[in-house]
Amino acid sequence: MRVLFINHTIKKSGAGISLGTLVKNLPDAVEPHFLLRKGSEVDGILGVGSRPVVHGRFISQTMTTMYGQGLPFPQFAWQLVKAPYSAARVRGLCRRWGIDLVHINETTLLADAWGAAWAGVPVFIHARTACQLRPFERWFLEVTGRLKSARFLAIDDEVRDSLPSVCREKCEVVHNPISLGPNPDPSDVEALRAAWGVRSGEVVVGQAASLHPEKGIWDILHLAEATRETLPDVRFVLVGDTAAAVGCGPQLAEAIRSRSLAGRVVLAGYESRLALVYAAFDVALCLFGGGLGGVGRAAYEAGLSGKPLVATLPDPAASKTLQNGVSGLLFTQEDVSGIRAAVERLAGDPALRASLGAAAKSALAERHDPAHVAARVVSLYRGVLP
Repeated sequence: MRVLFINHTIKKSGAGISLGTLVKNLPDAVEPHFLLRKGSEVDGILGVGSRPVVHGRFISQTMTTMYGQGLPFPQFAWQLVKAPYSAARVRGLCRRWGIDLVHINETTLLADAWGAAWAGVPVFIHARTACQLRPFERWFLEVTGRLKSARFLAIDDEVRDSLPSVCREKCEVVHNPISLGPNPDPSDVEALRAAWGVRSGEVVVGQAASLHPEKGIWDILHLAEATRETLPDVRFVLVGDTAAAVGCGPQLAEAIRSRSLAGRVVLAGYESRLALVYAAFDVALCLFGGGLGGVGRAAYEAGLSGKPLVATLPDPAASKTLQNGVSGLLFTQEDVSGIRAAVERLAGDPALRASLGAAAKSALAERHDPAHVAARVVSLYRGVLP
């Protein structure tokens, strides 16, 4: 079974990491081929290696669900101009490589879905972010959903529920495969905490994610300010690439300086060893609810690492993906006092941290096991092939 995987991001991202984990756990019966953007820095993450790959300059993103924001009109118009070329290229690659199925790694790449349909090849469109679409984008997604060859995968129920009804009818929820890596040596954990400036007896409250406003980074700074008196022995750590090209690292650094939070809030930079990062946390945050409109990957990572989680969701009580009090302590983004109280409670109660972390790990372990997820995806692939 030859599968063409199409990824639109150049830089490392949760979507790329998730797809790479899936690809690396597929059985030998699946032969991955890749279409990536020119200048891609995620080939290694995706497990490309010596496999067939094309790096394309003009990959059309005819819509975007990136943090719920639509493209500005000039960029959107340019994406539409590129759409026929993108579709034709996918059709050509399907024929050149004898592709059996196309797997698109986000709902942004609908032109490529039409290219697969043009080639007569089934296509899975992987929805990774809750859709908050403008009218034209919603219409285009609905039209694509009516393609006989199109199927959808959603990383959780919140994302599935945000899709138009015609897409939901053809959608399966397949949770992200997550591999945090080997358990770290305790000495490495202590060394990392020391590198963050953590002293003996201090509690680390951390979030591992890109430094985008939609991921609650400014809420974390406000939390650090608000708890100066109540949590003097807590250090807030943000693990994520600090480069200006991929987030708000420079702005955060300036805000930390101007608000006299140096030492209390640490910008730790990018770290690929996630098992080590979460082992160094005492409490994990995932304050994505307001920006993403759904659950962030960091929430699952925290639970799988056995760490207690404080997370935000648009409607915690209605979540089908995380369970309040089991997967973590869940709040709306606006519930600032509730978030603060939860962090203060966890910081002062090691036994509660341990019990909540153990409950989350038990609830999430099988659901996000890479081998289990890969087997489910292959079963869905086979279900649409002759």
